[in-house]
Amino acid sequence: MKSRKIKTFLKGFKKYPKRVLSLSGVVLFLFSFVLGFFVGVQRNIPLRYELINKEPKVKKIDFSLFWEAWDKIHYNFLHAADDKNLFYSSIKGLIAGTNDPYSAFLTPKETEMFTENMEEEFYGVGIEIGVREGKIIIISPLANTPAEKVGLLSGDEIVAVDGKLTKNQSLMEVVSWIRGKKGTEVILSIKRKGWKEPKDFKIKRAKIENESVKTRLLGDILYIKVVQFSEKTYPLFYQALSQSANKDLSGVIIDLRQNPGGYFQAAVDIASLFIEKGPIVFEKDKAGNLKDYQATKKPIFKDYSVVILVDSGSASASEILAGALKDYNKAIVIGEKTFGKGVMQSWERFNDGSSLVLTTAYWLTPKKHQIDGKGITPDVIIKSEDKSCSDKDKVCQKAIELLTK
Repeated sequence: MKSRKIKTFLKGFKKYPKRVLSLSGVVLFLFSFVLGFFVGVQRNIPLRYELINKEPKVKKIDFSLFWEAWDKIHYNFLHAADDKNLFYSSIKGLIAGTNDPYSAFLTPKETEMFTENMEEEFYGVGIEIGVREGKIIIISPLANTPAEKVGLLSGDEIVAVDGKLTKNQSLMEVVSWIRGKKGTEVILSIKRKGWKEPKDFKIKRAKIENESVKTRLLGDILYIKVVQFSEKTYPLFYQALSQSANKDLSGVIIDLRQNPGGYFQAAVDIASLFIEKGPIVFEKDKAGNLKDYQATKKPIFKDYSVVILVDSGSASASEILAGALKDYNKAIVIGEKTFGKGVMQSWERFNDGSSLVLTTAYWLTPKKHQIDGKGITPDVIIKSEDKSCSDKDKVCQKAIELLTK
């Protein structure tokens, strides 16, 4: 196998008893006090202060207010109130108080919907959304989905769903508005750069089927398109490379454009195929503690020449993979700056089927560059409207050029 390793050019807060004083006594007291103060200042005698409340104040929350409101609803509210709905909604309000769009409390029904997102097929319109500066942004429309067919684009802002404004709503709440039964319609009000006013897109929900890995040969170059990261992505990726191992390849193109991320472990496992040893990604918690995720597989493809394609729709797990291979000089990254979604959410499921998604850490690249809010900057910056890896795809053509030099 012919393999030419490319050298990257970018290496790296007695309470006094009440008594009646005579007027002369008061005057004498004041005179003595003023005189003493004056003399003390004149002699530069420092004033002394007694420190009080040295210990941190204990925060006290009176939960009787919650129960008082609860009782008012049951006794005075005109309509019947469902206790379970009140209970779940109160927890949702608790999470909303964190002002974190990625944290959420999910009811049993919402939890079921959430788990579907990790599968390769589900019902919806076919978009991955994120938050940027408090706005709900489309990270990317998935290929061959209703969202792509009506013309939704990466970077579009969703300002309303069926007339309900998305401002100040959690990400999960907006997702629950968009998702629905197969064949039903949803109206997304979209704001796009260059438009004076938002426009409405009526979209019919459908079964979303997406192969997470698609491959083809471009001459002696293996092209691997990773659409999203699911539990099946790593074995499909490994299979694609293994089947081409006996071919005389010049290199491999890994296309992560419009890939919104997904299953974290899949990104770590794929990166491990190219990185001999060391951390693939770091997890940084609120106390600043770092936890590293080491390479998990044998680096059987470490000598391949690799180019990774990214754009503003590449997020989360895509950024972990691209950042790791870039930091270890195992790939040249070309295209546009990535989305910059690099926070970890822990997911805990409760006995009643509900669950809690909570942001608990940042992701850092092997060189400890923060991904969240910053993204991965390509080694070669090129923009292309065409993302099919055809002759019109400037990014893909540049990758081919680099691999055939």
